[in-house]
This record gives sequence, C-alpha cells and structure tokens, in this order.
Amino acid sequence: MSRSDDRRRVLLTGATGNWGRATLRALRERPEIAVRALVLPAEAAPGARLPR
Repeated sequence: MSRSDDRRRVLLTGATGNWGRATLRALRERPEIAVRALVLPAEAAPGARLPR
C-alpha cells in the first residue's frame, strides 16, 4: 500500500480462527479496501514461544 493509496483502511484485530480467516478472505476480494491485521504471536500460533 503506497502513501497515495486512497483505499479505505481497515484494522482487523484478533484475526485468528475460522471467523478471522473468513473475514480476511472476504475483505481481500474488495479492491477498495486495504486491510491491516494485528495478531499477537501467541494468538497466531498456539504454543508459540514469545521473546523474553
């Protein structure tokens, strides 16, 4: 996404699981929307080790 991009931006938080995947899939099909997804490493990969 460039600075001159005039698409509507959507910040999606907690985009994990079936609902998150379905939402991302639906939004990707809409060229007028730019998606930013914020997912914590622990949510993205259950059992993942967080940096200390």
